[in-house]
Amino acid sequence: MLLVGLFGPGHCMAQFEADSIALLDTISQVNSNISRLGINTYALRNYAGSGTLRLGRHQASGLILTDHIYNTAQDGANKFVTADVLTSLQYRQYWGPDWSLLAYGHVQDYGANRNRLAWMGTGVKFSKRILDGQDLSIRGVAELMADKRSDLVNGGPAYETALQYKAVLDTTAVLSIGGRIWQAFITPRQHQAYLAFGRISKEFSKQAITQLMVGYRGRKIEDYLNMGDGLNIQSIVSDTFTSELKLQYVISDRWAIRSYNSMTLPNRSFDYRTYTGPVLRQNSYYRQTDWDLKQSLFYQTDLLFVEGRVEYIYRDRAYGVKNNLSLPLTELDKVLALERVKDITEVIQAWYTNWRYAPSDKQQFTLATIAQLLRVDTRSEDNNQDRDEAFYTIEGSYRYVWNKWFRTEFKTSGSYKHLVYITASQSIENFQERILRFEPSFAWTPGRLSLTGNHSLFVTYHVRDFMTEQGKNRSNRILLSNVQTRYRFNKQYAAQLDVLRRENRLGQLNWKAFSESPIDTVVIWDVTAKAQKGFVTSKGSSYRLDLGYRLFRQGRTSVAGINDGGGAKLAFVNNVVLQHGPIMTLAIETLNGFSLSTDLWIQSTAIYNDFTVSGSSFTGPSFTTEQLGQVQRNFFPNFSLSLNWNINRPRNWRL
Repeated sequence: MLLVGLFGPGHCMAQFEADSIALLDTISQVNSNISRLGINTYALRNYAGSGTLRLGRHQASGLILTDHIYNTAQDGANKFVTADVLTSLQYRQYWGPDWSLLAYGHVQDYGANRNRLAWMGTGVKFSKRILDGQDLSIRGVAELMADKRSDLVNGGPAYETALQYKAVLDTTAVLSIGGRIWQAFITPRQHQAYLAFGRISKEFSKQAITQLMVGYRGRKIEDYLNMGDGLNIQSIVSDTFTSELKLQYVISDRWAIRSYNSMTLPNRSFDYRTYTGPVLRQNSYYRQTDWDLKQSLFYQTDLLFVEGRVEYIYRDRAYGVKNNLSLPLTELDKVLALERVKDITEVIQAWYTNWRYAPSDKQQFTLATIAQLLRVDTRSEDNNQDRDEAFYTIEGSYRYVWNKWFRTEFKTSGSYKHLVYITASQSIENFQERILRFEPSFAWTPGRLSLTGNHSLFVTYHVRDFMTEQGKNRSNRILLSNVQTRYRFNKQYAAQLDVLRRENRLGQLNWKAFSESPIDTVVIWDVTAKAQKGFVTSKGSSYRLDLGYRLFRQGRTSVAGINDGGGAKLAFVNNVVLQHGPIMTLAIETLNGFSLSTDLWIQSTAIYNDFTVSGSSFTGPSFTTEQLGQVQRNFFPNFSLSLNWNINRPRNWRL
């Protein structure tokens, strides 16, 4: 709000002549949201952005963003889990058609962990069309930075230079090159960033288009590392070379080919030097090679669309060390051997197909398949994570519009995954997993009545390969139903009922007999009934008020022992969490861009156990009847309040 006031009409009237005209050419916005996330946790988020204010040769913008999460149960005097504040101000003055002055300031404050980064800068930018179809942009900026880490505050100068050149070589070819250098000297630390790129795209014909890009980016970030006896400075240095080649060829009005190919060489090193106390950490690095090759074939008619894609992804990472601790060669070899245990090569080969068939406006069929093979190779004999993973899935759906009031959709899918560890020490973890899904849905909207339903059944079977591990086989079934019924009496009044039921059954699976023994069952009911009133005033403002009641019930069934003397007996326990209470939603939106939304659930909570005791003995953890019969009750409002103000774009301030 402060920044909106700073760049709003009142401030401008005090600064500029009365015949000036300022334009807000982007939407300015102010919003605030406060909500209760749990019993002890509250969140407050605010944002104010001024948009871009132009006044003759001057241009300014600003924003402030705050994010606070407060937990009353947190130990210590500071109850804030998150206390972040971001402030940004930017100013630009144009000097003729080519030159402009830049000035800005930014503050990022992370109060919860006592870190703060602030910097301000000023510089010039030159942008010019040097020849027909050729544009050049150059920027140079000088900065001052302050970086606070806990109780350590560093500061110093920084600079940035950037260049970008774009040339339209002819009607079919475009060339772009550019680069950026940024360095900050916040003694005793340094930050650096480098970027260089070149891109050319060429249209050989209306059927053939190609694009080639090569680039390099480097970065060094330094931070403090607490080593116990003192502080070291850690430098994370990364440099990456990237190249991309994109091709597209239209064979005919029905067939087309696309090709995407990239090679990336990301390298990173971790270096340490003393700040207070000795250097105790070994410098290390890794070198990596990435390939990503995607080849696609498309076929399309008025009724049918088919895509086939083959993908090959290769990643190789090798680790090493630097002898910054002056270790003897024998010790250095041991350290290097430990680091090389992490060397890894991953190869993914995948085949995809997508089909869409629409024989009429009323119906549509879709089919998607994936076949993927992942191979992980670790070159060290001490690393036992070598494995192969095979994955297959197929998904189909059918959507039919029966008439203008009723539509249905049926979606079903199946997946299969097989993981095989190569080394004998890990092969006991090998497993096969099968997943089946069935998801029907419908929508019926005959006039004032609206009835929609989404249902899904997920079934997962996790089976170990080794016979000695069959006791770890698991089955999981999730049945989800979500039905909404709504009746609109007139333009202002409506009633709505939402019913959600979720049942999750986890069991021990006997795959050969295809039977299961229940381990854990969770059933959730979430029912909301409400009446709604909404109307628009003669001035164009809209209002909506919801009043109703919400009931949430979660039951978890498990087994336990009850011991009131004479030995523990098996009991079937259903732990119930019951939350219920009135709800209210109020939403207001005015023509001048202001909106308010609030949700309130005044809930009572009860946690208790329903249980039955069998005659069988029990050898696990046991409780008394009094312990299982205890009831925990709470009462608290669950709320959310959101305020928003958009200063609409088509507005001129005459000053």
